[in-house]
Amino acid sequence: MTVLEKAKELAQAIAECDELKEVRAAETRMTLDPDAQDILREFQIKQREFYNIQVNGGELTEEQMRDVERIENRMSQNEYIRKFVGAQERFEALLNSVNMIIAQAISGNSGCGCGDNGAADCCDSGCSGCN
Repeated sequence: MTVLEKAKELAQAIAECDELKEVRAAETRMTLDPDAQDILREFQIKQREFYNIQVNGGELTEEQMRDVERIENRMSQNEYIRKFVGAQERFEALLNSVNMIIAQAISGNSGCGCGDNGAADCCDSGCSGCN
């Protein structure tokens, strides 16, 4: 089997994984919730506004910082947004694990087994400093 065939096989497995299904289901539920949509719309408007301020060398005022906090609080309090974000984080963790496995295979490094995921980057000095 060629590398590209293996890549297609991996892509298919990711497309069919429970983590991605959970993201899609959570996104659908979130888009059907009017409150979640209002919060997200407000977030996007403020995000653009604050981005433009910062790009032009400005800094956010205390009131604008409070706006950011308020919107973030509303987002974290909305069940549908919270579930969507959690599902996204779990899917991202899966993709990070896949990337780590690929990177370790390419580098010939199997990881040192320390850290939360047995990651080779658990020590500044690499795996030799872990043991």
